[in-house]
This record gives sequence, structure tokens and C-alpha cells, in this order.
Amino acid sequence: MKKMKKYIILTAIMWSAGLLFAQQVNNSYFIKNDPLRHNFNAAFQPDANVYFSAPAIGQMQFNLNLPVSLSNLIQKKDGQERWFFDPAWDGRQDFLKALGKNPSLGFGMEMNLLSLGLRVKKSYLTLSLNEKVNTDIFLPRGVFDMLFDGLAPNGPESPNEFLLNAGFETKVYTEAALGYSRVIMDGLTAGAKLKLLIGHSNVSLRNENLKLFTGMDEWRLEGADTWNASLPLEQLLDENQNLDIKFYPKEQIFKNLFAGMGFAVDLGADYKFKDFPLTLSLGINDLGFIQWNGSSNLKYTANYAFDGIYIDSLSLDGINAVFDTIVNGILNGLDFELGAKNPYKRNLTAKINLGAEYGFFDNTLNVGLLYNNVGKRNSLTGAVSYRPLHWFNLAVSYSLLDNFRATNLGVGFGLRLGPIYFNLSTDCISLNNVRVGDLVDFAWVPYRTSAFNFKFGSSLEFGSKIKSDKKKAKKNEE
Repeated sequence: MKKMKKYIILTAIMWSAGLLFAQQVNNSYFIKNDPLRHNFNAAFQPDANVYFSAPAIGQMQFNLNLPVSLSNLIQKKDGQERWFFDPAWDGRQDFLKALGKNPSLGFGMEMNLLSLGLRVKKSYLTLSLNEKVNTDIFLPRGVFDMLFDGLAPNGPESPNEFLLNAGFETKVYTEAALGYSRVIMDGLTAGAKLKLLIGHSNVSLRNENLKLFTGMDEWRLEGADTWNASLPLEQLLDENQNLDIKFYPKEQIFKNLFAGMGFAVDLGADYKFKDFPLTLSLGINDLGFIQWNGSSNLKYTANYAFDGIYIDSLSLDGINAVFDTIVNGILNGLDFELGAKNPYKRNLTAKINLGAEYGFFDNTLNVGLLYNNVGKRNSLTGAVSYRPLHWFNLAVSYSLLDNFRATNLGVGFGLRLGPIYFNLSTDCISLNNVRVGDLVDFAWVPYRTSAFNFKFGSSLEFGSKIKSDKKKAKKNEE
């Protein structure tokens, strides 16, 4: 039992370290000397007159969001640890509330392969090449209802129905973006990006109709659905129509390098009040789609009845035999059929960034707010940004992430030494950490946060608009 608890708590720690969709590091929005700040808003113009980054020195970003935090699993009180299923705490309802109706966990990664920016008078041109990975796992809420409410909440005589609306969605693609922004009038800057999206792999599986019926005599799994994939698959089913997945050999893996293509656009506007140190901005990103080639289309029908098993031994071999019986029974109860390899379209998840900043001491010190929306998830970040010199910027932020459920401290900085620029930022420095040494050999872990992200990178920069403007102002005074 203690070993099982260790496995559970390790999973919980991974959860607490960490979205339905790929996210961003909100703190870096307030690092104004970051040359890639235009990824938040296509209207933003970097301070550097010219900047360049490549794979060896480019930026990378990681995001992980999960449905519950450690506080939803374990209660720390009076020096004791109580699990949510402990009658002394009875935290099951709090756990289910945190889980939500459509629980999910997600991972996102973005790597900048190439980026180039150039200022031309009032305009700024950018060219970038990014590799993106987005993975979302949709958890079956019905399983948790079954575990907590019992197998027969309707009574032992009638079968009980649980919806297993699980799913999996992952996409890997390259984004080539051409951006343009321009100061179109005093204080107002507008910008846009055109993006070419080259898809490498995609799996889309949503079990919308899979149901589990539980009764006293048997359990029955019923349903049907479709799996779409654009992967380097050589085979999905064998000659007997049984599931037998085989990928192409390594030497043929590039056969599926171009698995789809799409387009997207980013739009942005930034307005600085003339006689008032307030800046407002609005960015709308990833308005687009990818049309996948559809290398595989697999239809399945589930009709599996489970009426019990015979346990010959409680040894490890006996337990493995039980699991083998269950898994083989489920697979045997699934009927597969290959469908036509038709192309299918998947929209990107649009992102909205709405920001406001107020400057003090000639914008050396700024306070700001950023609202971010990605799909069904919302976040709000407040920050204080300190930039005494054009080559140094420090930002401390406080965020309400994951639909305002998780609170986190964020910190980030941008530092330029000569032509070399470096930055690092995160939204997820946990303010509430606990020791769970009784269960695992970890000293301190985040307790109430369910999100984790960070961003780091470097680039080469030449020239500075702020520095040039100060020289011009000084010359005019003379």
C-alpha cells in the first residue's frame, strides 16, 4: 500500500509542477527588451534595430498544465497528511470540483529555429521559423464518477451507465512566419503576421460515444468512434483485422515529413497615449488551420462483456495473468475497420492577449496587467517591470492561471551585453509548498499550483532605438 501511495504521489508532484492547449509565459510579456516579444502581439517592435537567432542560440519554451494540484489530493493539517478519500477529510467533492466536467492535461513546447528582425524607419520586418509540439489528453470523467459514487449508484438491480469521453490530440508542425508592423500615426502601431504551417504528425482521437454499463452480473463496454492520424505508419491492422501497429523503418521515416499544410494569421495593435503614460495593446494570434493528409483512418466498435475472472494466485505472476486476461478481453471485444484515407482539417486554437501598462519615471518603472485567453482557459497576470537601462529589464509578476484557479509568482529578466542578449522567465514559482517526506523522498513540492512553464533563450542584437532616441533628444537640446 505504501508503495502504491508513492506512485500516486509522484504522479501528483508532476501534476503540481505543471494545458488543454499550448500556452505562453505571461511574465515575458513585460520584458520589453525581448526581441521576440512580437509573438504576443504582432504590433510590438523590438528595441534592437537588427536581431538574429538560430537553433544553437534561439529561444525555447515549455508549458505543462494538469487538472488538479497536490492540494486536491492531500490535506496537510496539524502535521498529518490525509488523502482525499480519507473519511476524516472527505475531500472527494473538492477533488471532483477541481477536476471539472471535461478534465484534461496538456503539454506544449516551442523551439525557435531561426529568427530575424530589421527596422526600416517606422516599420519593422520579422522572419521566423519555429517548431511546435502540442499534446492534449482528455480524461474520462465517468471513470472518476464510477470510482467515487460506486459501481451501482442507481441500485443493484439496474445497470448503471458511465460515459468514457476520453481522447487524445497531438500535433507537431513547423511554423514559418513573416511579420510586419508600422507606426501608422502618433502613438498607434499596427502589425500582422502571415504564417505557413507545415504539419509533420497528428493524432486525433475523441471517444464521444464510448460507454461503460455496470451491473451485478457483468460489466459491458459499448460504443464506436473514429481515429484520424497523419503518421509514418506502415500498418494498422493485420490480415485478420486485429490491431497491429507498425511504423516505417528509420530510413523511410521522412516519408511522412510533410503530413499536412495550413495557414494562419496574427493581428495586433498597440496604442501609447501622448500626454498620459498609459499603453494599451491587443493581440489575436493563430487564426488558422492545418489540413492533414490523413495517412490513417481507423474505425472501431466496442462490444465487450466482463463477467468476472478466476484468481489462481495472489503472486505477481497471478496478478499479471489477471491483467492480461482483462486487456486481451477488451482488445478481443473491439472490432476494427480501416476507413478511407481522407484529408481532414484541424483549426488552431486562437489566442487573445489584452494588455495595459502604466509608466513611472520616464517608463523606467512600469506596472501592468495582461489578460490571456486560449480556448476554454483564461489567465490574468499583474506585473511590475523595472528597466533602468536599455540593456537590462527585470519583471516580477503574479498570475491567476488555469481559469483563475492557480496562483503563482513569476519572475523574468532580459540582459544584453554588447551584441549578446539573454532572457529567462517563468510564471510558476509556487508560493505554497509542502513537505511530503512521509510518502516520498522529496523535501518540498508545490501544493496549490497545477501549472508549470518557463522560457529561455538568447540572440544577437545590433543597435537600439531607445539609445538612438536619447541621443537625438540630447542633440536637439544642444
